[in-house]
Amino acid sequence: MRTIANDVPTDIWRIIADLVLHNYPNTFQDLISVNSALFNIVLDERYREVRWVKLDKPMTRLLARLQEPLIASHVKRLYIRAWFINYLLKRDALFHKSSNSLSAKTAEWTSALFSIMKPVRKRHQGLYDRTFAKGQLVPIHDISSKEIMKAMIKAVTGMVNVMEYNFEWRDLPLNKDTSKFLSSARKAFGGSLRKLVLRAEIFKFQEILAITDFEEHLDELDFHFDYTPAVGASPADVDACKVAQAQGLLNTIVPFLDTRRSVLRSLAISSSAQVDLSAFFHALGSFPHLRSFSARIWFDDTHLSDPSGLVNLLTTHSTTLLNVELKPNWPTDPIPFSTRNMSLENLQISWGPTKELLLSNVKALYGLESLTLHCHNVEKMLPLLHRSRDTLTWLSLINRYLKIDEVKAIVQLFSHRDYSLKSLHIEVLDMSAGLIGLLATTLPGLLSLSVVFTEGAWISHTFESDLLNLRHLKQWSLVNLAVYQERYVDPDPDATCPPHSIVEDAIMKCIGVNVPSITTFKGVSRRKMCWTRQPGCNS
Repeated sequence: MRTIANDVPTDIWRIIADLVLHNYPNTFQDLISVNSALFNIVLDERYREVRWVKLDKPMTRLLARLQEPLIASHVKRLYIRAWFINYLLKRDALFHKSSNSLSAKTAEWTSALFSIMKPVRKRHQGLYDRTFAKGQLVPIHDISSKEIMKAMIKAVTGMVNVMEYNFEWRDLPLNKDTSKFLSSARKAFGGSLRKLVLRAEIFKFQEILAITDFEEHLDELDFHFDYTPAVGASPADVDACKVAQAQGLLNTIVPFLDTRRSVLRSLAISSSAQVDLSAFFHALGSFPHLRSFSARIWFDDTHLSDPSGLVNLLTTHSTTLLNVELKPNWPTDPIPFSTRNMSLENLQISWGPTKELLLSNVKALYGLESLTLHCHNVEKMLPLLHRSRDTLTWLSLINRYLKIDEVKAIVQLFSHRDYSLKSLHIEVLDMSAGLIGLLATTLPGLLSLSVVFTEGAWISHTFESDLLNLRHLKQWSLVNLAVYQERYVDPDPDATCPPHSIVEDAIMKCIGVNVPSITTFKGVSRRKMCWTRQPGCNS
């Protein structure tokens, strides 16, 4: 019996599509016309993640396509930075744009919204793009905040399969249009949403969460408490604001988390607010299924006067937690950029009480699979790592440039299980062939390596020749390599800092020549890497 295309399982077509995407990316879009399975696979790939971060031509074109529910239904992750909406609101208010300007165009609002793409308006669009990039308010009447909100509302109404929703509230006011957008998202995402990421001022959370009361399927929460401006406020007013913020956490965030107590698997808390989080962590109860916890906060007395609540949270969930991130914010004191060591010393002082509590609570950080940890004192950190030496597969140590003997002490903790530690991020004083050889020998099963090194800690002519003498590198199973010179770049598509430098590329190319198993550099495939021009190894 002859097999036709529709008889082939979708999983098989997905494998075929992945091969085409990897080997022939320019022809991937052509698969959309082959059959219904590939049609959906191509749309899944193209619209899986939607990012609304700035109002430009690509976003307006994307918004136009997402008005069609068939297209919108393929969105799985939605990322919104709402500051551009606030920009439009301010511009509309500044130029007194009539709120009824579209009343006669209700049936044609889509074409009106995207008319800025027509050639006749290129001059206006260019002016808009330039002034928008500079943050200026200009009298461009092609588009209004109401038009954008209407387009976004219609788009999210069709996004019935969104699993991750990332929303940065910024200074956006909660009015009729923004409330309608939030409620529309809640209705559309209610049956599919698994992860919610919210960034807002503490006082805004009460308003947002009241509208975005998602269904019980939501089991991953990531909340960032944004900085609340206090320009010109008296010290008494600032203190009163801090007290009100702390109470707001207890009245809003804690009850919201409590409603998801039975299903919550992942909780991440980050903060740039001037509030003491001690009472908040003490108020958090038990989450029976909590697997991941992250705290990206200040650990000093001002922001965490009593770290016992945080440590108790880790201890209480020691039998369920598999992934932990404890990442201190850098000190807020105005220290010159050149005095990094001074900042690190202040960071170490603020981290001290939390570190001592972690050391005294033997159940904390026990049996983890992944761990991100502040690493100022290696001697004090090793006992904490030892608690998960039999289970850890992903390790990130930050805020200290390690000597090679310190790196050796750390990796030897896991030498009894050569093929278990899969990912490592470290910061080192000396980017040498000896370091690479040590890691290859001690961690032969390592798949991903990220290294940050200090400026001037690399000698090109000896590095290349020394690597050639390390014959065992050919057998190393490393797949992904990332090297950074006194910096670390998060893989954010909207990041403005350059992803590469000449020195970084030279090091990665040299290592890549000697470790043939490496297929990606900083997450980019070897074939697609755009190396900076420099002498050195060739890959």
